[in-house]
This record gives sequence, C-alpha cells and structure tokens, in this order.
Amino acid sequence: MSFIGNLGRAFRAVNEGRATAHAHRTAEAFLGAPLPSGVAEEGFRIVGPMADFSSVEEMAMIYVIIYAEQRKAYLDGVNATKEFRGKIARQVANACIALANLQRGGERFNSMWTIRLINAARGCGVKVDHPKIAFKV
Repeated sequence: MSFIGNLGRAFRAVNEGRATAHAHRTAEAFLGAPLPSGVAEEGFRIVGPMADFSSVEEMAMIYVIIYAEQRKAYLDGVNATKEFRGKIARQVANACIALANLQRGGERFNSMWTIRLINAARGCGVKVDHPKIAFKV
C-alpha cells in the first residue's frame, strides 16, 4: 500500500506545483511586472496548501495582494518619488481591473481575500471605487 500512497502524494505535489506556478504567472501578467522573490516566497507559502481546493485566479489574487502590501511598505520605507508610486499604483490597478473583470464574468473569490485586496490597493494609491475596479464583497 505504501507504493500507492507515495504515488498519490507525488501526483498531488505535481498538481500543486503546476497550479501555484500558473497562479504566479497569472499574477505577473495581471500586474505587468515580475514578482519579486519575497512576494513569490510568501505567496507560495500561502497558496501552496490551497492549490487543491482554490482556483488559479484566486491564488493569483493572493500574489497580487502580497505584492501590493510589500510594495506599500517599500514605498513608504524609501520615501519613493511620486512617479515611482504612480508606476506601482498602475500595476496594482491593472491587476485589480483584471480580477474585477473575472469576478464580473462569474469567478467567485473569497470575500476575505477581496477585502484584503481592496485595502492593499488603497494603500498603493489605487482608487478602488472606480467602476472598472468595483468588486462584489
């Protein structure tokens, strides 16, 4: 029986890896920027265990949340210029628009993650009350 158990664990690990890698690439596409290594590490730690029961889109949302939260702390820490803050805000806004479009198309997101995304986007200077970015919570 241990052979079948090991085979099942290996299959699960491959599936989990495939789903998290797809979510990572999706988040980068939504942001239009590569994810920094700190975001990728923290994101994988959260989305890895979720890969069996969560959609790739929701896992990508988590990567975007972590990106926005870490960028906010970074921008404040280095006293970033207005132009750089605008660049980060545009990246997060683009990701929010893509995720809001998915939600309007029928994708269901956990409201906890949606609220956290809204707060993280606000922290980066994104106007989340814009009709293109309006999320249903």
